[in-house]
Amino acid sequence: MKRGLNYESDKNGTNVRVGADGGRLPPLKHQATGSNLVMALGGPGRTIPPMVSNDPAARPGTLPPLSGPNGANATATFNPNAYPTSGALTTGNAVPPHQQNGAFQSLVAGATVDLDVLQAAQIKEESLTMNAIQSIIEPDFRHRIYNSLDAIEYFAKYGHEAKVKLFHCVKTAPYKSGSPYDLTVVSKENIRGNYYTMTAAGVVHIYNDGSPAEFTPLGEWVRETSVYNMMRQLRFFRNFMPLRYMRTWRAGARKQHYENLKQKLESRLLYAKPDFCYTIMDIGAKAFAFRQTQMLTFPDDPLPLNEFISLQDEQYKNKALTSLTNLLGSVESSLNRLVVDVRKNESWLRREVDELDREMSPSAALKPNRSILKVKTERLEKGKALRQAQLDVSLLVNMVRMADYMCVESSLSLLLKTLKDLQQAMNSKPLITTQLCFRVAPSLPSSNGDFDGVARNARGEDEKGGGGGGG
Repeated sequence: MKRGLNYESDKNGTNVRVGADGGRLPPLKHQATGSNLVMALGGPGRTIPPMVSNDPAARPGTLPPLSGPNGANATATFNPNAYPTSGALTTGNAVPPHQQNGAFQSLVAGATVDLDVLQAAQIKEESLTMNAIQSIIEPDFRHRIYNSLDAIEYFAKYGHEAKVKLFHCVKTAPYKSGSPYDLTVVSKENIRGNYYTMTAAGVVHIYNDGSPAEFTPLGEWVRETSVYNMMRQLRFFRNFMPLRYMRTWRAGARKQHYENLKQKLESRLLYAKPDFCYTIMDIGAKAFAFRQTQMLTFPDDPLPLNEFISLQDEQYKNKALTSLTNLLGSVESSLNRLVVDVRKNESWLRREVDELDREMSPSAALKPNRSILKVKTERLEKGKALRQAQLDVSLLVNMVRMADYMCVESSLSLLLKTLKDLQQAMNSKPLITTQLCFRVAPSLPSSNGDFDGVARNARGEDEKGGGGGGG
């Protein structure tokens, strides 16, 4: 019993195959040279690979790679990762497979191997492998199978009687773009990562990470391909990926635009700088106190107009004016302190950068325990800080202008608040008293005796110095 087949010896002592029913099977035309078994079909030049691997170390039932008419030993593919990309090939080194096929016969002992030469040799070996596959296929499909559709057409015509039993395929678009059913036929030696095997029975998806393989019957594969292509003709599915890419690009462009504006604001916005921010907060507090200053005082009892004006003048000169002057002086002091600090920082950084430039000059000697790399790194950091300090100096004008705007706005708010308080006080209680005097002219014609009496009484009261006042 050998590999599931029964053998028995005939009268000449030759092993013959015996089928499951006990009948003798016809012998195979073969020639055996070591472990390389080539089965001939119809004469010389017409060969197919063995159905199982001839490698003694392989597990029983292992299929050989479709690399040529003689199986795994027909051609060999050179792997550049197994050999150095540069160096010398000496007579003591092992002969790589590509030299067996004559690809590198020009490389003699002591010659230098270039990476481009090795890559060219690998491409040639892969083409030889594909040519070996094409050489055993039926003539009408020779050099015609390049993708999954060609392989399906081939198996649809020949089925299980096809000379090539299996094709190795990879995705045409491996990065999740295009159709997942578009496969490209490659040689087994050219596979990297996940791949597919296509036979007359179906398609097997084999994962590189060790996940269980997925089998799809060939008819189901064709049906899924047709359904997928039909669905892609619908407007929604046809435009889904382009619209998705457009939305992703638009979102990325808007985000990039936002980041650019953010960086510009951070470089020029006064609130984003600590020194300017603290000064603005200080000026804002003084502006709030400026708006809360009491400009008018309201008496409990009504006063004549001249006394009311005198009272308000006294309030403004003795209290309000002093408070406003002190607040404006504090704002000016804060601005002067900011200007001095910013210019002082800029001058200090300039001296530091000049010192580092002198230290980096070829004629200068380095200080002890200081490397040239450390000096260059410090020079880059100080140079960046100096540029930022120079920008801060240029922003001082904007800071002074902003403080002026804040003070003017506070003055306007104070004026509106004072007028509103005066209106509310006059509506709530009397503030000013006035005195009114009436006099009747002597030449006023009179035709009524009662009116004359009233006039005389009025003149009498006037002569006595009487008067009326109202509030």
